[in-house]
Amino acid sequence: MPAWQMSQRRLFLVMVVLMACASMAALYEQAPNYDGLDLWALPLLSVVLLASQLLLLIWS
Repeated sequence: MPAWQMSQRRLFLVMVVLMACASMAALYEQAPNYDGLDLWALPLLSVVLLASQLLLLIWS
């Protein structure tokens, strides 16, 4: 695997972790008055990002 591809995968992993943490922080800041859309969209975004990272690791 080329070096640039490994660096791109590492960058994607960092972005997934940062975006998942940002989603959790956004929900934490809204507590206890959650916005209805954010209540399901932010956890769903985290699941999609983590699933794409998992698929990337499996299919590499």
